[in-house]
Order: sequence, then C-alpha cells, then structure tokens
Amino acid sequence: MIRIMLSNDRTDVDLDRLAEAFATSRNEFEDCMRVGTVTYWFELGAGNRATPRLIVHSAKSGVRVTLDSVGNIISRRNEDTESRP
Repeated sequence: MIRIMLSNDRTDVDLDRLAEAFATSRNEFEDCMRVGTVTYWFELGAGNRATPRLIVHSAKSGVRVTLDSVGNIISRRNEDTESRP
C-alpha cells in the first residue's frame, strides 16, 4: 500500500488496484512513478462540498485515474496524449 494524505486524515491506496487501472504490473507502475512518467496531484471536487480528490496520470499511456478521499477509484479515462503541448 502507498500512503497519501488528504486533509489531515490518512488515506490508504491499494497500489495493486491502481496499477491494474493502468493495465500494468505493480513493479512497472512503481518504476513509472519513480522516473516521473506517472504523476499525481490533488484537485477539489465540484460543488459546495469541494472534496479533495487524488488524480493519477500516465504521460506514457494517457490514462487518468481519479480517486476519492478514501482511496476508491471513481473514474478512469484515456486522454489524447497527442493534443497536449
């Protein structure tokens, strides 16, 4: 498991499930995070509640995964990597 911080609470993210969302092995996923081809950041959700979400993105595949404040995967989508600068 990888630990991430959302607000002042701790959230556990199952790295095996996250790697699966990127259609890769855990070892390959960890390597991609280490070299920076997989990055992550936090965004606030829409609306008055503005709950924090963790966004994980692969520059190599264009896959973007969004996790909620407790570490559940709430969306997965492919982005067009050719249209980005």
